[in-house]
Amino acid sequence: MSTAGVEVDMCVTGGGPAGAVVARQLALLGHRVMVVDTGQRHAVGVQHVAAGLDDALRSIDLDGVFDRATFARPQARSLAWDTAPHFEPEPRPGRLVDRPTLDRLLLHAAATAGAAVVAGARATRIERRDSGWRLEVCGPTPATDPVVVRATVLIDATGHRSGRAVAGDRTSPATLAMGARWLRPTTAVLRVEALDDGWLWGAPTAEGSTFVAAFVDRRRIAGASLAERTDWYRAMVAGSMLFADLGGDAIEGDLVVTDASSHLHPQPAESLLVRIGAAASAVDPLSSQGIQGAIRSALHGAAVATTMLDDPADTTVAAAFHCASTRRNHQHHVALATDAYRRVAAVRPTPFWLDRASMHIRPDAPPAGPATASSLTVPHDTTVLRWSAGTRWEPTPVLVGSRVAERLALRHPVLPEPVAFVGSQGLAVLRDALPASLDTLRHGHGDAMAAAVRQLAQLGVVEPLVPENDAIS
Repeated sequence: MSTAGVEVDMCVTGGGPAGAVVARQLALLGHRVMVVDTGQRHAVGVQHVAAGLDDALRSIDLDGVFDRATFARPQARSLAWDTAPHFEPEPRPGRLVDRPTLDRLLLHAAATAGAAVVAGARATRIERRDSGWRLEVCGPTPATDPVVVRATVLIDATGHRSGRAVAGDRTSPATLAMGARWLRPTTAVLRVEALDDGWLWGAPTAEGSTFVAAFVDRRRIAGASLAERTDWYRAMVAGSMLFADLGGDAIEGDLVVTDASSHLHPQPAESLLVRIGAAASAVDPLSSQGIQGAIRSALHGAAVATTMLDDPADTTVAAAFHCASTRRNHQHHVALATDAYRRVAAVRPTPFWLDRASMHIRPDAPPAGPATASSLTVPHDTTVLRWSAGTRWEPTPVLVGSRVAERLALRHPVLPEPVAFVGSQGLAVLRDALPASLDTLRHGHGDAMAAAVRQLAQLGVVEPLVPENDAIS
């Protein structure tokens, strides 16, 4: 790379899945994009990706990349969580991906789309200027002259390595993951086991070995040497039920210790700065949603950055959207993890589990009501419906194509998030359409809108204008 100054629209720091995907999306939109990638790959070579990501990958033409990085689709898992050890089939098998391969392929996809990928480099002296950002990008050796990069929008995709997460940002007790490859091969089955002082996760690797991670409270091994941590790790594996067969096998290489705490950045986006992936939100590893969350964050981040660049007047709207969606997604995963930890705490009331059974994050809105999609009666097509108490229509930042804009959105205590669209059609057309029956809505607004109102009725957002019993009498 030339030592002369470089000007780009967007500079992405970090070349993991979030950084590579956001760079590719922005390049496809025609922006000048640079990715500064240190080349430091994920410490854990194998990761499980939940099946829910497949549809999103197809929508952005990255399913082929993930297919090439996938070496197995586990059909079952062996569990010893809050019950006796047992096998469970996977109704929707996820993927086991080789992270170094995945990262390399995603960066190649970004470069193919037109992004400039600077490998083995790091961004230093990052300074905010009136018109954007000034960065000095240094190569892999001290002798390499730094390159001055001027960018309008900075996208932080540095993940856990960003060093910006502090204790106040954590939404879980401080947790460490200790992992190693065991030379003994295993079948393509995931293993998950709860122990008194932590839990174990294991999976086969692309090379035929077995990777096992132990998740423990950071305080438990604070100050311990690598040798002491390795002994602790081996003891956990040897004392387990599902992994005991590995206890005497050799470990390949040194034990890898990484931060596994969940955290939420207090400001995922602000003027001309967008944080994505784990730099914005790191979720509990129990969810297997790390990569899925990174991709989702990258797609949102691309829309937010595009809005900041092309529609500066909507910068505040774009930042508000990213902050709200990041926090909402994080709240969801904290709730899921807390529930899983509570189940174990009920049978293993040790400090590790009790601490994690009480995780919480302050909600932005009152908790949803008790209604579910099957708890209320499905209305007849001729029943006249109205909006129920608690319904509000408010201007809300939402995704509109490749940008963020304000649209009128439906809010209700039972809805987990505001709803602005049914497919590509704005839901706001229904605000004044009720009271009306499903038949009337179907003729006036189409089948999709009528189906949406039916679902809202099942949730209690829409209700009969006249209660069914009164109408019969």
